[in-house]
Amino acid sequence: MTGGVNLDWVEYAHDDPDFVRACAVKEPKQSMSVRIVQLGGLETMKGLLKRKVSAPKQPAALRDFGMVRAPESVELVLSLVGKTSAKDAPLKWLVAHADYARPFVERSAKAGSATAKAALAQMRGLSARRLP
Repeated sequence: MTGGVNLDWVEYAHDDPDFVRACAVKEPKQSMSVRIVQLGGLETMKGLLKRKVSAPKQPAALRDFGMVRAPESVELVLSLVGKTSAKDAPLKWLVAHADYARPFVERSAKAGSATAKAALAQMRGLSARRLP
């Protein structure tokens, strides 16, 4: 691989997971779809928060990466809490996946993340009310 690689095109390399992983590592800031994770494995999610996700694409990123059971998914959801483009979807996701997400959110809150602390408080309040 020489030069930059467009991860949109890498999605078509369905028969070469090593190539997909190498491209994802080579382009750590470029946005990517969840299909890259499907093709290259969970290793491709490392550094997910450093990747560009424009405001209009945040709801789709939440929906798509939220299907992947990985700590990076929880980190992504936490990063979207309070974003106007994502509306209340991150909190709904955290409540719906509380059994899995709570330890990661609590760890982040203990590390001093104000967003995680606020999300944890809201998760407790929302789970008590049961979201529709």
